[in-house]
Amino acid sequence: MENKLIFRPLNECDRELFVRLRVEFLEEATEVKAEEKPQIAESLRSYFDEHIAKGDFVGMVAERGGEVLSAAYLIIVDYPSNPELIGGRYGILLNVWTQPEHRRQGISRMLLEKIIAEAKNMGVKRIDLMATEAGYPLYKQLGFHDNKDKNMRLLV
Repeated sequence: MENKLIFRPLNECDRELFVRLRVEFLEEATEVKAEEKPQIAESLRSYFDEHIAKGDFVGMVAERGGEVLSAAYLIIVDYPSNPELIGGRYGILLNVWTQPEHRRQGISRMLLEKIIAEAKNMGVKRIDLMATEAGYPLYKQLGFHDNKDKNMRLLV
């Protein structure tokens, strides 16, 4: 079996892989109840079908021997232009995840470098993310910085 690390974008044929990876990420990062999983999976299928077709969603994985070791997703948003974001196109990075036994080997770094390059090719001028404590040092090394905005949220 090939032992070479391969990075590749995901496409519509990978929809179930997208769903599985997102659910695995959510299970590790949050508390997902067993009864919520089918609803989450179905909602993800609809989301991926719509947004992959529109071209505003990028998924990328690192694989070795056909096994996914790491994944990251980028949502592309077209926002009204402003002085900090002329052109308005930005990305939201999410679901950065590496299998526990493959962490601390530089795989996520390489994957993120590739997804950042792809974002630049797509005209993205800024990438936002919500860092986990474990991922924070890597994001800082890649040039991400703490945002001065006071983000707020309202659940409706």
